[in-house]
Amino acid sequence: MTESKDAKLSTVFIGKGIADEGRIADPRVAHKAYDTLTQYADALGEDKVSFFQKHGNNPILIGQAATQISLERHIEELGQKLDHDILTDLYNRRGFEAELTRMLADAARHGKRVGILFLDLDNFKSGVNDAFGHATGDEVLKIVAELLRQSSRQTDVVARFGGDEFGIILPDVNNETPELFRYRLKEGLENKSKILNALRVIGISMGYAEFVGGKNELKSEAVIVHKADHAMYNAKALEKAPGLVKLVQWEEGMENTHRQLPQRA
Repeated sequence: MTESKDAKLSTVFIGKGIADEGRIADPRVAHKAYDTLTQYADALGEDKVSFFQKHGNNPILIGQAATQISLERHIEELGQKLDHDILTDLYNRRGFEAELTRMLADAARHGKRVGILFLDLDNFKSGVNDAFGHATGDEVLKIVAELLRQSSRQTDVVARFGGDEFGIILPDVNNETPELFRYRLKEGLENKSKILNALRVIGISMGYAEFVGGKNELKSEAVIVHKADHAMYNAKALEKAPGLVKLVQWEEGMENTHRQLPQRA
């Protein structure tokens, strides 16, 4: 297929022209300058080749392109900071809620199942922060965050809400998904506990609830969040022990009772 005149011009301007001559070291700035010149040429009804020859080395244009790219990068970085936890680089509550909205809408449209896990560390304050200090406590939180990433699938969303509370969104789940997550997390905690004493004193309590697209029992984000949160507190009411990773699934009437999922050793 014959390359268009505009495509050739773009290649020369970006690949061989501005970038190679050192006028613009950043290819993104070169692309932005090219796009701007193209818009100017079109608006003026001028031939692009001659217009580029006359204005391609305009320092004002290049400066404007560089400024715009810098601003776009700053906005990207700001968005990352707003949606992520500073200590662990996981999503924060704001990022978690935005992803939950998106995933539940997709599940509702396509009849999919989405699981949500809330978890809290047992014995963290007295066993880690008070006994080892807050610096060690921060290290434990960062390790737990990494264990959650490793225990998750690439499509899952992992977040820290603050303190020692975390949340995970699990799209496209089946009946085994939450227990497999718990099993991987338990194995990871056991392995890391061999190299950091502070990890040996904590356990983890998890609550699980599901949204099923097309069904009515979990209609909104607020409902599924409430149910996962309530299931977590039922898990915390169970026996606590170092290294124990507990998982409780929401069921009707859980305000007064709890049911622990069958779990592997």
